[in-house]
Amino acid sequence: MTTAEIAYRLGFEHPQSFNKLFKQRTTITPAQFRQDLIGKNLNDRSA
Repeated sequence: MTTAEIAYRLGFEHPQSFNKLFKQRTTITPAQFRQDLIGKNLNDRSA
């Protein structure tokens, strides 16, 4: 699911508004969060 799809499902009219709020609350962008999560999952599998 794309960030835009998530934003729309959460009721945002504009994905940019979701991205901005996400970054304000977490200090990282949704894309950075996804990359961190993917990296973590890959590391967990190799252990």
